[in-house]
Amino acid sequence: MSVHEMDIDTESPVAPHLDAKTSEQQVLAGIRTALSARKSMVTNKDIILELQVKLETEKDLAKLDLYRSTLERVVHATPDDI
Repeated sequence: MSVHEMDIDTESPVAPHLDAKTSEQQVLAGIRTALSARKSMVTNKDIILELQVKLETEKDLAKLDLYRSTLERVVHATPDDI
């Protein structure tokens, strides 16, 4: 499953983790938009690298948690290179 296929169903009943997933989707959308402005094609690797930069430079603990959970989600959705 690619990051582009990780859309959530906002019509489903609200689950406790819905806000977290929505926030992750917003982070991913922002990263995709920023990368698309610089590159013609955005890969999961590009998104992972951008999240790593954010993790290294962010000081806000809440944002760090959000970036970590988003990175985990992207990594799990990215197939392993063999």
